Amino acid sequence: MLSQEPKTLIVGAGPAGLSVAACLREEKVPFRLVDRYGVAGGAYSRVYEKIVLASPTRFNSLPGFPLRYPREYIPIKDLEQYFLAYADHHRLSPEKLEVERIEKNGKRFRVKMKGAQDWEEFHFVIVATGIFDFSYVPPVKGLSRTGPLEFFHSKDWKGPENFTGKRLLIVGSATSAVEIAEECVHAGLPASMSVKKKKVKILPQRFLGRDLHDSLPFFERLPRLSGSFCLGHKTFPATDLGFGKFVKEGKIKIYPEILSLERNEAVFEDGSKENFDAMVFATGYRYERPFLSFPIRYWPHTNSPLTHSQGESVSCENLYFIGTPCAIRLTSSLIRGMARDAPVIARSVAKKWEAFQKVN
Repeated sequence: MLSQEPKTLIVGAGPAGLSVAACLREEKVPFRLVDRYGVAGGAYSRVYEKIVLASPTRFNSLPGFPLRYPREYIPIKDLEQYFLAYADHHRLSPEKLEVERIEKNGKRFRVKMKGAQDWEEFHFVIVATGIFDFSYVPPVKGLSRTGPLEFFHSKDWKGPENFTGKRLLIVGSATSAVEIAEECVHAGLPASMSVKKKKVKILPQRFLGRDLHDSLPFFERLPRLSGSFCLGHKTFPATDLGFGKFVKEGKIKIYPEILSLERNEAVFEDGSKENFDAMVFATGYRYERPFLSFPIRYWPHTNSPLTHSQGESVSCENLYFIGTPCAIRLTSSLIRGMARDAPVIARSVAKKWEAFQKVN
């Protein structure tokens, strides 16, 4: 019988943290699950509720509790309820604690929670924090919080109805940018996008009657594609839910990369200029872990941790990552990947925990 003393720390209670916690419980490995907001579901409890997941519902179940939904694609607000039900089913109650600092102490870790005076010691740390709190806004000459032009990141997008009568520029070309542009058109608003090289990578939602997400297992077996993605050279293209048609009809106007701002006037790479009232930066996120006090190795050209096949850091023993790109597989940053990675990580930790118990 394994000791019930909590020596494994899971940081983050989004789908990644919930999945690995449920799998550790199945393996009878004691753990503590902490989250800075103390809510099961992580960022999914805070994102724009009208978003509908691009991947079909059948790909978004977490281990040990199937996601059942009557339609093929599930809205974020309903997915959030699933995560709450998942936590309840597995008896997972995230503690509302923010990890301030993690130090290496031999093969163990010293952990300091924000506001706490004492340090705690853990044998294993599983980092399941996502990207939502670390949005990226590229430097644009002339961009200022005190300027006349309103700007914000796509994580703070609350819908096109807030921009009626305003000229909105969407900066970016990935999924969020495409979805915001499509939503603006559906709301009867003109949509403008600033895109590097004026190229937007989109794929149709379906091919030969099947959702393209059905083909992801095939692409995972292509070393060249997987390598390019993990090295930060590629991102998953956006799903075309009318975008191509709207561009052809002139309802979405594509501008080159923005170089600077002169009050409300945007100056683009080709020398053209246009006035706008607001800008939304759909320019992505970063996988930051400010609480780690020691260096770790990353995939080249990225800030995604480099890990072994079981999700363990290649440079720090007993430190695991789940939910980051290529943690174990090409789809590790997607919910479907987290669900597949969680039992792998849990089994690895369980094996080490059993060995530790035998010698102690």
